[in-house]
Amino acid sequence: MGDEDIGLDVENQPQIGMKFNSENEAYDFYNSYGGRMGFSVRREYAHKSKKDKTIITSRRFVCSKQGYRKKDKRDIGPNKPRAETRTDCPARMGIALLDNGQYQCRDFVEEHNHLLHLPITIHMMRSQRKLSDVHAFEINLADDSRIIP
Repeated sequence: MGDEDIGLDVENQPQIGMKFNSENEAYDFYNSYGGRMGFSVRREYAHKSKKDKTIITSRRFVCSKQGYRKKDKRDIGPNKPRAETRTDCPARMGIALLDNGQYQCRDFVEEHNHLLHLPITIHMMRSQRKLSDVHAFEINLADDSRIIP
């Protein structure tokens, strides 16, 4: 079964060597890819320039199920510990800053070690939630008038 059989377009999949004009453009691209595939995305780390601390020289975007949750330090034995949701998923995309100011994809791992979401539930994943300007205005208006949800 090839990519054409399941409707995937190779141009819309991250590839090593792809270039982006900004870090946000790379995040939006990988987040869009994650939405199509059925996983949520988060930013793992960023390395910044030693000269100018505002310039990001490299960044990695990962599946939201990458890693494990840290131990809760607030209590010795929590009454209702949260269930573990992370599976140390290896899926990721790493970018690095080039001399011309663009970012280039330097690292891409496609494989996941967990089940992916169905297209019908994608809108519920954290990185895939979209809030329109109209909804944001209505939320602020309700909040200002002290209407509770």
